[in-house]
Amino acid sequence: MIELPISSILPQVIASLASHSRLIVQAPPGAGKSTLLPLALMNSDSLPKGEIWLLEPRRLAAEQVAKRLAQGLGEDVGKSIGLMTGENTKVNRSNRLIVMTEAVLTQRLINDNDIPSCAIIVFDEFHERNLHTDLGLALALQSQEYLRDDLKLVIMSATLDSEGLSQTLDCPMITSEGRSFHVENHYLPSANLQATHLPFEVQKAASLALNNSNGDVLVFLPGVKEINQCQNRLNEYFENQIQQGQLSIEPLHGQQSPQQQNAVLKNKEHPCIILATDIAKTSLTLPKVTSVIDSGLERINQFNIRQGMDELVTINASQASAIQRAGRAGRVQAGNCYRLYSEDDFKRRAPFSPHAIERADLAPLCLNLAAWGSLDLTDYVFLTQPDTQSYQSSLELLKQLNAIQDAQLTGHGKRLSELALHPRLSHMIVQANSQNMGFEGCVLAAILSEGDPLFFDEPNADLSIRLQLFERTSFPSYFENAKVNQKKSQRILQLAKKFAKMLRISTTSFHSDHCGQLLMLAYPDRVAQKRGSGYRLRNGIGCQLHHLENLPASEFLAVAHISQSQQQGKHANSLIRLACSVSKQDIEKSFSDQLVTTTSLNLNDKQQLQNITQLKLGELVLKHSTQPADASEKNAFYLQEFTQKGLAFLPFKDEHFETLSRLQLAHSLLPEQFPNFDESALIGDKENWLAPFLATNKLVNLDYSQALLSRLEWSAQQQLNQLFPLTFTLPTGRHAKIDYSQTPPVVKAKLQECFGLAQSPAIAQGKITLNLHLLSPAQRPLAMTQDLAFFWKEAYPEVRKENRGRYAKHPWPEDPLTAEASGMTKKRMEGK
Repeated sequence: MIELPISSILPQVIASLASHSRLIVQAPPGAGKSTLLPLALMNSDSLPKGEIWLLEPRRLAAEQVAKRLAQGLGEDVGKSIGLMTGENTKVNRSNRLIVMTEAVLTQRLINDNDIPSCAIIVFDEFHERNLHTDLGLALALQSQEYLRDDLKLVIMSATLDSEGLSQTLDCPMITSEGRSFHVENHYLPSANLQATHLPFEVQKAASLALNNSNGDVLVFLPGVKEINQCQNRLNEYFENQIQQGQLSIEPLHGQQSPQQQNAVLKNKEHPCIILATDIAKTSLTLPKVTSVIDSGLERINQFNIRQGMDELVTINASQASAIQRAGRAGRVQAGNCYRLYSEDDFKRRAPFSPHAIERADLAPLCLNLAAWGSLDLTDYVFLTQPDTQSYQSSLELLKQLNAIQDAQLTGHGKRLSELALHPRLSHMIVQANSQNMGFEGCVLAAILSEGDPLFFDEPNADLSIRLQLFERTSFPSYFENAKVNQKKSQRILQLAKKFAKMLRISTTSFHSDHCGQLLMLAYPDRVAQKRGSGYRLRNGIGCQLHHLENLPASEFLAVAHISQSQQQGKHANSLIRLACSVSKQDIEKSFSDQLVTTTSLNLNDKQQLQNITQLKLGELVLKHSTQPADASEKNAFYLQEFTQKGLAFLPFKDEHFETLSRLQLAHSLLPEQFPNFDESALIGDKENWLAPFLATNKLVNLDYSQALLSRLEWSAQQQLNQLFPLTFTLPTGRHAKIDYSQTPPVVKAKLQECFGLAQSPAIAQGKITLNLHLLSPAQRPLAMTQDLAFFWKEAYPEVRKENRGRYAKHPWPEDPLTAEASGMTKKRMEGK
């Protein structure tokens, strides 16, 4: 056995596991935990006999670890060491240790709750904490507690809050020293690490790394897009070295085929720059890497509750992630890590990356819990509780897909859980098969799982074109003005045939024109209708196509994927990335049991009341008809609107507001004689004063003054006219209007019309003195007063002095109380 740091603690590990059902092993990268420890468990006589299941977070890591374990025994994979991933299975009855991905464990636990053949489950690289990690541990703990008290669980990690985990699981923890060499961190901060600048920063760091070391350079980038951009830049910059066989540039990511990934991992005679996602962070053998370039970025799936879908979000990598990345440079000798950010930036970063259970789409987890037997989260031990809102959203989706009912798995849900796909895609395949579209559903599910097989120069969201590609017997280099990714297309086809085999679906018939119907099966909540320059989803959320989009215009779309635009300004929005046209007839057929007919009354721009009938799917309007509302509908609508909106709904004119003010003043002064006319009282009494007038008049033509007065008996109206008259008789005999819209009420008159009026006028038996607005002969304000006697005595002389010259044709007597009141000029008065 190779002597690695983990070797020193193996006896302690075996002794502790023999006396405990659970154990945590913390060991830095390079300690040998993934290879030596599983073999030591397998060869121990003091541990229970049975299979050891070693879990890896990724397929590539599982294949690499299985290969190294088998080599340690001098065997090929498939004998003592088995392998189970979604794409590759090598198992038989002679297996003593099986390396598997975490998703495989979930399926095996659900299919066989007590997993009788398994003695020990080892969770490797537990710090990765994807959704299947947390789910697998929760189910394993349940199996251990209720079905298999002899089952052993080992959790291994390089960076982990191990003490907290140890307390949660109530188990011991053993720590191993590492074997890594010193790694010197170099900080190369850039003012701009956007997509357009990142390739140049990587190129500068790569040149520096190659000058300082003869080993391989491993570059950590957030995603395939950045890998392709950096590869293009490096190919151009290092063109001479590449042509002379002195250097190679290799991508490494999850979208590659196993053959492509394995080719990258093979040793080469010359240095290599490996452009990788976090797939290269753990468990892979990259012995020649002595330099790491860390972009400081990582891309994660973030569930958007509002849109009901995952979206890829680029975030700053955590400190733990940065430390692990740097560790790759010190596996075989001292190395260098070039971080494209500052040391202060590193210190400000989160200690750990957010866990998938806090941010991911929880629909697969919900389906698996239902298949296990309970959707009650309190029944399980989760290290981090799922987000409550996301969990409820996922339960609603499963109900919509008929996968669960009354918190129990349905027969249809059981079929979905057996496919190990997202419930949306499983549902699509199963339902498509019942509608003679089975293989088309398999192909579409494979496309949506594996990624786009076509590369367009300009945005093209038309998913039906992708489906049309698979009508051909062979894949061309170009299809519909797009470059065809041959290897991805082959993987999609193989995966589709795998789905078809699982459900015994014939692969002989294929018609791409079913694309819209299939998408509506998988994404019933993402049917969209044209609205203005964009689209509206069934739930009312807005989205739009890229402004350069080539998808043919259509009133309705079935949408598979939406992402947030990175643009600013008028083109910034939620962009439809994958969709296809769908007809109104197909929507009505697919959702016949969910369509709702609604009727409503609405005022148009001309204030005409219309009866609107709509056939709706959520917020989408499939049919719309209008006709004039009848009299009873109008009355009911107007009264309802008045109840909800109050006086603001009624088209009052100035005189109507004055009448209302007059009545409100009467009530405030004489509440026993006049009723309340505030808004709430009017709403409460609408059937008595408003409804009768609505029956015979249009809303805009209604005499609201008469309607308001109708609340008073005839005698009360007479009292109102006496106590709160509409006019005041001036000394000239003219009846001047009293404006009740102002407080106190106002009478306007020319000053000369008030000669002889000794006291200010009053109403309501003298309770209210009117505010007299005295005007010039030109109707301009001269004075306002509620004390006319004071005005004549004190203010009038000055007013007379200032205006007698300006209005010389009109009388300005020294004694206004004895002068004749008149609105005429002196000359007309003399000729009268």
